[in-house]
Amino acid sequence: MPIHRRAALDALHLDGVLSLDLDHGVAAIDLARESFVDAYALVGLACFIASAARDGLPVRLVLPEDPDVRSWLSRMHLGAVIEAFGVRVEGALPRVAERDRRDTLIELERFDDAHGSDRLASFIWERLEGGADGDGDVGIGIRESLRPRYGDMTDGQAIRRAIQWHVSRIPDEGRGQGLPGVVEGVRGLDGVL
Repeated sequence: MPIHRRAALDALHLDGVLSLDLDHGVAAIDLARESFVDAYALVGLACFIASAARDGLPVRLVLPEDPDVRSWLSRMHLGAVIEAFGVRVEGALPRVAERDRRDTLIELERFDDAHGSDRLASFIWERLEGGADGDGDVGIGIRESLRPRYGDMTDGQAIRRAIQWHVSRIPDEGRGQGLPGVVEGVRGLDGVL
């Protein structure tokens, strides 16, 4: 019996879940085995759906088997993209409660009319304004976040550890891709961290 490792979907592996069958005129996305979908991949999925719809191709989407990943996709408003473009879905996204709009997550949002850039700038400003009220970051910090799982360390050691792939305070497979992804992205643009 073959062993299938549950995968974490990021921008580097996005092509592995997308397919275009031009002979049959169908675009497909298979997320069944994904254990995590990062923000970059989420935007890539939305762009793939929009592009296929623009080209007149129906899209078939297989949702993740993992209920936590389905909840994440719902929380990030993938359902609005599915509805807007008439995507045929195998399975259903759960209904999730909206969180405080001041949190640092920015859900998928379409900006496709003549005033889109102004609306996008306002949208981002409103999101940032709620978190920039002088109270600053209320998190416990990288060192304290990692300490229960990785033990005591200096701030420098914690940062070096946090930018490694799959390092997270949460031991779930697929976690620990945010900071390493940012580092990789910055380096890919010849930036320095």
